[in-house]
Formats: sequence, structure tokens, C-alpha cells
Amino acid sequence: LTTSTSSFLLNGAAGKKILHCRGLRQGPLSPLLFIIAIDPLHRLLQRAMELGQLDPIPGRDLALRVSLYADDVIIFANPVKEEIDTLMSIIHDFGLASGLKVNLQKSSVAAIRCDQINLQQVLQSFGGQQARFPLRCLGLPVTISRLRIVHLQFILDRIRARLGWKGRLLTIAGRRVLVRSVLSALSTFALTVLKVPKKLLAEVDKIRRRLLWAQDEAISGGKCKVSWPEVCTPIDNGGLGISNLQRFSRALRLRWLWLSWLTPNRPWVGMQLPCDQGDRELFNASTTVTLGDGKTASFWDSSWAGAGTLKMEFPELHKHSKRKNRTVHAALHDDTWVTDLAHGQTQQLWPEVIRLNRWLISKNISLSDQEQDTIKWKHTASGSFSTSSAYNCQFQRDAQD
Repeated sequence: LTTSTSSFLLNGAAGKKILHCRGLRQGPLSPLLFIIAIDPLHRLLQRAMELGQLDPIPGRDLALRVSLYADDVIIFANPVKEEIDTLMSIIHDFGLASGLKVNLQKSSVAAIRCDQINLQQVLQSFGGQQARFPLRCLGLPVTISRLRIVHLQFILDRIRARLGWKGRLLTIAGRRVLVRSVLSALSTFALTVLKVPKKLLAEVDKIRRRLLWAQDEAISGGKCKVSWPEVCTPIDNGGLGISNLQRFSRALRLRWLWLSWLTPNRPWVGMQLPCDQGDRELFNASTTVTLGDGKTASFWDSSWAGAGTLKMEFPELHKHSKRKNRTVHAALHDDTWVTDLAHGQTQQLWPEVIRLNRWLISKNISLSDQEQDTIKWKHTASGSFSTSSAYNCQFQRDAQD
């Protein structure tokens, strides 16, 4: 910002120019500039771990010790006084060197399973306040327990705040545009990141339905000219094009599965994703896999076997398999998929075992260590995933059924 100036307008006249000493101009480059400025902090923390000044987080192998987004920083630390002192020293030195000093009045610490620890003693060098879960981070709730509708009440409040008197002054065509373009979009960010409760989606549908048919007044069945599921159907399928939130949220969540396949080195890969079994089944049914080394494709769940998955073709074998998450490479090695079958069930399943074994022989499967498995999305010409195609394909499945 040293190349720009500001001034105050007083009675329409601009005052003296004010020179900026520090800061970043808002624009397309701002996120990149924030990353460049904050990256040294990440490197300092990594160096402290290499020197043994910060201990690994126990319980699981966390690839994310620190999460950085613009000027917001989340650091995971062990509840040990020496480690907190080291962190505060690193943050203090980083502030002196870069000018990006921490505002402790806006900083907080939240404890996870620290009931038997004296946090006052551990946090002596931390000048911020202690907070409790659930927290708000980047506009979304963070909780260590099950996500409840009360944690997402702010979404309903935000949607209701957009209504007011507007519904009474709009025609039904105008209300449809408001519902489709504004009310339906306000929850998109949360639906992408979180597996929200169905009750929240039902509450959002109540607001949208009331505005569309009753101008945001009390609604009854007589005012609804078309059933809500038909309203929430794409125009090409005979609906009004208002998004079906349950199916739209599923389409948004499928991107997690797609990215975890294409870029397995992302920091969040391996952590719990906001995807349920229905999401994974839709993803597997909508993709085709070409085998390379077989170390990424799932033996039972991925669509590498032709028309469908082995899970669908051989449901009894999948049901009695003790290791359902094996890759193709691991399952085919020494016929491990056979030894994975539960003891005492092999004899009853023998006809299915023979059928699958003959099928594998007929396919003449050859794995190559020089190539990786590749995946293709069925519902786009390019083979790349898109949220719109993932949403529309769910209605195509209904038409086929």
C-alpha cells in the first residue's frame, strides 16, 4: 500500500493525502500476498518441530500442525507449558521481523480433552482468552461433538434477514428468482464443508416455500400449487429449477472425494471427510477407473471392473470380507481378497468365489508400476468433475428408476 494514498472528504472537498506505511491492497493478488507474508511463520513452526522444540500431536499423524488463511492462523499444540512458551516466542519474533503482530485481545485458545490439566499454569505466557467449543472459524462452526442445528442457527437468521417486506412487492416470478438466486445460495459455503443436519435443510425449505407461495406469510397446503419436490427439480425435468438442497449438498461434497483422488498429497487427505456412504456410492457409480499400478483404486468400491463395482456384482463376498478397503493391488496380490473372507463362511461362498476368480482370469488384469490409476467422471465430456453434473445426474437416476 506504500504506492497509494487516501484522503478524507469534508463538505465535498478532499483533505491532505495520507501515506500508508503498511498493509495490502484489496484485489485479485491479495490472497497470494497474504500467503507470501505469512509463509515464514509456517516455516518457523516446521523448523521448531525438526529441532524438537515442538512435539508431534499424539493420537494420529496430523499433516496439519498449523492452518493459515490470509491473516487468520490456527495452531494445534500439546497442553505443555514449555511448548506454549516456545510458540509464543516464535510468534513474537515473527511479529518483530515482519510487522505482523498478533492481537491477543482477538486471540483465543480452546482445549480438547484437557480436563485433568491445569490450563492456567500451561497458558501463563498466552495473553488471550480461553474459549469453549463450538467456535466460529472462517464463518463456520467448529465443534468436537456432533454438529447440531443450533450450531448453524446463524444460517437461518441470515436467510430470514434477506426477506423483510420484499416478498409482498414481488410477483411470483420475482419471488422465484429471489428464492433461486439468493436464499438458496446463502447456505452453499456451509453445505460444501459440513454434513449439515437434515432438520436444517427442512427449515430452509420452509422459508423458501413460504416466500414462493405465500409472500413470506403463513402457508397452508391450499396455497402450494405444485408439490415441493417437483418445484425443486431442474427445468429440463419439468421443475422450476429451484435447487433441491439435499441433493445439491451431496453434489458439493463429492468434490472432496474427487480432489482426494486426484491430489492425494493435500494436507486434509486421510482425515475424516464430510461424506456419508450415499455420497461414496454415487461417486463410485459416476466414475470409471483405468488401472495403472492398482494402488489407488478400491478393489470392492471403485468402478474398475467394467459396468459397475465388485461390491454390486458380488454383494455376499463384499459383505463377508474383513478388509473392505483394500486397493486392487493389495487384493490381487497372492489372492488376498480370498483370505480376507470371514472364517467359517468360505465354504458357503465358494460358488461366488469361483465365479469372481474366473471373472478376474478372463479380464487378464495386468498392473504397471510405471503408471498410476486414473479416474474419469462419466457425466461430463471432458471427464472432469463438476458440481452441476453431479447434481443433475441424481435426477437422471430417478428417471431411469
